Amino acid sequence: MLALDIIMALMMAATLLYGAYFLAVALLGAFRPEKRCPHRPPQKRIAAIIAARNESGVIAPLIESILNQHYPADLRDVFVVPNNCTDDTEQVARRAGARILNCTVPVHAKGEAVSWAIDELLKYPENYDAFIIVDADNLLDADYFQMANDALCAGAKVGQGYRDSKNYSDSWIAGCSSQFYWCMSRFYNRSRNALNMSAALNGTGILLSADYMRQVGWHTSSLTEDLEFTAQCALSGVRIWWLGDARAYDEQPNRFIDSYKQRRRWSAGTVQCMRGYLGRLVRQAVRARSLQCLDMAVLFTGPVVQLFSLLPGIYFGLRALINLIGQPFEAWLPWLGGMLGGLVAGFAAISLLSYLIFKFEGKSARGQWRTIFGLWLFLMSWIPANLVSLFTKPPKWVQIRHERALSMSDIKRADQSAPQPRRSTPAQSASNQPQGRDEPI
Repeated sequence: MLALDIIMALMMAATLLYGAYFLAVALLGAFRPEKRCPHRPPQKRIAAIIAARNESGVIAPLIESILNQHYPADLRDVFVVPNNCTDDTEQVARRAGARILNCTVPVHAKGEAVSWAIDELLKYPENYDAFIIVDADNLLDADYFQMANDALCAGAKVGQGYRDSKNYSDSWIAGCSSQFYWCMSRFYNRSRNALNMSAALNGTGILLSADYMRQVGWHTSSLTEDLEFTAQCALSGVRIWWLGDARAYDEQPNRFIDSYKQRRRWSAGTVQCMRGYLGRLVRQAVRARSLQCLDMAVLFTGPVVQLFSLLPGIYFGLRALINLIGQPFEAWLPWLGGMLGGLVAGFAAISLLSYLIFKFEGKSARGQWRTIFGLWLFLMSWIPANLVSLFTKPPKWVQIRHERALSMSDIKRADQSAPQPRRSTPAQSASNQPQGRDEPI
């Protein structure tokens, strides 16, 4: 029994250290002045890459937002890579003004389409300086390319923009998912940027310099290609820059089952990355004294630490319960009161946190009580997703339907209180008229 007590105590200590590490980094960096790249005249030629599977309902507004960038038309392009489509995504994208890259290799995941597209575009005579990876359901703020240009001129090889939400008020699920990304931006990436640490890639709005792609390419095989490439950058000693003023507005799922499937996939991908990269990250952290590798190693242990956080509570709770069996009801009151009090306190704390997140990010909390009071359930539902991922095979990729075809003007009208990105001087550009065409292979 003593040995088991010690093991449980060690698990609790590991959980506390894990939480203290992330809390310390978040608080030390979150309220420091945000570091920004100095403004530079537009000079980098940038191509947006959109891997799209059955996205005909939402892809046109994204292309419009790219063609309307405050950036010279002769320095930007937008490429759509249709893959496994059964709808008219390709035709819609072409009509909207995108250039089409018809993928000639089998594609089972987004990372494969991105890898193929980058390899193809590196051969193009336009000699692109960088690529922006963006999801088909997104919208890009009008200064996104200018912010990418500034970062590239400052020396960035890899960068991550701010992942905002275009439909956080649609449902409590969309609101909770949006709050996750807002926290990721403010308390993870922004904090690390303020402390001169590396950010983490976050699925969309990813900036990749062409020179770095020629050196290493994009080669990922997990369900979370963003985290996997983040680990590869850490092992290569390449810092990921945080572009906090470059905003991509993402569509969040509205149904709980879709959200759970999405997070289950993320959890499985994190476990894949943990198994494939944790040992190398720890060795590199020790050999090279790399804080970037250590930071990623700690992140990848998240599912295991969550298991550690649950087992001691279950163990000591059951011990207390067994000791109470056969005792009068009065003896149960402290135990029941403690359990109920802990649940109420946890619910209240998470609800308060949800409200404060709206305030921190300059979003309106009016009418968002379902999100505020539902965040605890959203977070609790992550527990089975993580635990199942530790002991089962990764799930197959399942598409989540996107259908919110909003424009940037819709976003601005719906969220007038949102913090506005730093505005660049509008570039003198050629006409923004679309020039869609197929690309030769």
